[in-house]
Amino acid sequence: MYNLRYHIASLVSVFLALSLGLVLGGLIVQKGSFSSQPQALVEGLRKEFADLRKENKQLAAGNANYEAFSGAAANDWVSGKLAKRTIYVVTNSGRNDGLSAATQAIEDAGGTAVVVTMKAARFGLNDDKLRSAVESLAAGAEKPEESIAASLAVEWTNATDARPVTEALVAADVISIEGLEETKDDTGADVIPVAGGFVNIDAPGSKADSAGLALQTALAGHKVPTVGAQSAGTKWTLASAAADLDLPAIDTLGTDIGKYSLVALLHGAKTGYYGTAGRAVALFPTFPAKTPAQ
Repeated sequence: MYNLRYHIASLVSVFLALSLGLVLGGLIVQKGSFSSQPQALVEGLRKEFADLRKENKQLAAGNANYEAFSGAAANDWVSGKLAKRTIYVVTNSGRNDGLSAATQAIEDAGGTAVVVTMKAARFGLNDDKLRSAVESLAAGAEKPEESIAASLAVEWTNATDARPVTEALVAADVISIEGLEETKDDTGADVIPVAGGFVNIDAPGSKADSAGLALQTALAGHKVPTVGAQSAGTKWTLASAAADLDLPAIDTLGTDIGKYSLVALLHGAKTGYYGTAGRAVALFPTFPAKTPAQ
C-alpha cells in the first residue's frame, strides 16, 4: 500500500510540473510579454535618471549662486559692526572646532579677537595637581567655579593692568591668552582692552564646559554681549546648555548664517537660541534696531 501511494504521488507531481511548464511557456511566447516588459522598464528608468541628472545640475547651479550671494551679503553686513571692540573668545585645548570661524567672523566685522584657552575643564578644579591652587583663588567660596568666573569678569571689564586672578591662572597653566595687548588711554596710561563681547565655544569632548558657561553668565551680568556658539552639524551640547541658562546661543557657526548670527548678537540683536535645532526661536536673529553703546 505504501509503495502504491508513493507512485501515485510521484505521478501527480510529474503532471503538475508539466502543467506548470506549459502555462509558463505559454506566457513567455504570448505577445513577448516577458521580454518586452523588462525593456520598457529599463527605458523608463533611463529617462527618469536623465531627467534627475538634469534637475540636479540645475539645483547645483542654483545652490552655488545662493551660496555666493549669502556669503557676499553676510560679509557686507558684518563689515564694521564690531569696529574698535575687543571680543574675548573662550575655547578649550585639543580639538576646538569653530575657533577659526569665530575669530574670522570677529575680524571680518572689524573687531579684535582675544583667545582664552582653557587647558583644563572647570578651571582645573577636577585636576588633583591644580585644584588647591585654583581653590585658593576662590577665597573659600562655596561655589569656587562661579567665584573665579565672577572675578575674571570683573577684571576683563575693567581697563586696568591689575588682573591678579587672570595672571594666577596663566601662571598655574590653567589658561592661556593670545591676542591681548596693552594700549594707551586718553591720558597716555597703559590699559588692557576690556571685553566688548564674549564668545563661548568651550566644549571639550563635545560637552559644554561649565567654566565657559560660568564665564558667559558672569560677563552677561556686566552687560557684555555674549554668545554660546556651536559649529554647524555637530552634536555638541554647548548651544543647548547656554540656552538652558537663558544665554544667547547659535548652532550654525562656520556658515554664512552663523557669521551673521554671531556678529548680530554681539552687535545688539535680540537674544535667544538661533539655529537649526527644534528649540531654536529662529534660524537667525533679526537685524538690530540700533547699535548699542560702544
